[in-house]
Amino acid sequence: VPGLVPAMSDLLTQEKAKEASRAEFFETPPMAIDAICRVLEIPPKRLEPCAGDAAIIRGVNRSQPAGSWDAWELREHCRPTLEASASSVVIGDALALAHTAETYAYDIVMTNPPFSLAFDLVKALWHVAPYILFLLRNDFIATQERSAWMKTHEPDLYYLDRRPSFDGSGKTDQYEFAWFLWHTRSPSRVEGKHRHLNTKAQDGQGELL
Repeated sequence: VPGLVPAMSDLLTQEKAKEASRAEFFETPPMAIDAICRVLEIPPKRLEPCAGDAAIIRGVNRSQPAGSWDAWELREHCRPTLEASASSVVIGDALALAHTAETYAYDIVMTNPPFSLAFDLVKALWHVAPYILFLLRNDFIATQERSAWMKTHEPDLYYLDRRPSFDGSGKTDQYEFAWFLWHTRSPSRVEGKHRHLNTKAQDGQGELL
């Protein structure tokens, strides 16, 4: 039937968009990944628990390819894209998978998590790696529960110097973002360092974790 294939394609695209919205998926922009990679050397055994379309995996590998990634992702249709970049891909719920992961199975967990799950996820992943690196809105620290917890689980904060665009259009919302780096081997950490990232810089010396 003329016009049927484009119509079906449109329907599939719309369904994927709805699924992405339900999963709180926002593609991590390269400028955010490049900025943190210029100041941190990402250790080699890496887990991306909310891997999406592998934006973080590809972004880190551009400048720091000497490492391997395991990817977890909720949505099955992301598997082919992830398999092109990650050593291992598991389709499933990150919170459930975190509870079954071995202690210090990885050197680092790095992700741009769904904001509504971020607090539960960082706690669930605490045993999985000595470092947890999340891209989050700055107001993640604003609630009483999270603020109380972070008084003894203080992260290092790496602030982006401009608001990121998550849809590729260049448009931004009202939120500022930072990379939150937790040191899980220091569970009573009460002070972290703060650094502002230059997202327009071209190079830099990574700090070894």
